[in-house]
Amino acid sequence: MSGSSRDRESPHFYIVILHAGAVLKDFMPYPAPDGVAAQDGEKAFRAAHTLKGVCLNLGFTELYKVSAELTEVLRGRETAGSDELYAQVKEQYTTLTDAIRELAGN
Repeated sequence: MSGSSRDRESPHFYIVILHAGAVLKDFMPYPAPDGVAAQDGEKAFRAAHTLKGVCLNLGFTELYKVSAELTEVLRGRETAGSDELYAQVKEQYTTLTDAIRELAGN
């Protein structure tokens, strides 16, 4: 077995990978404040939709749920009524990234 395949069998490997992503601003492109604040529905929709897909693929259930709701609100590219869900997405994103950092020991 090669070193790289052994590494991928270690739970620590995945924590390190998630931590690396969690500290990068663009890893989870939750709708940028400028997209919502500027009422840029297209930008906000694309970001929410991308986040929804990432969360679904990685099994981030709670963040997936709120990002899916936000995606549907923004589907018509209108930002009206998205503020509360956007706040929930940011809250879940922060909870998730804080947990990843804690698991990584930072």
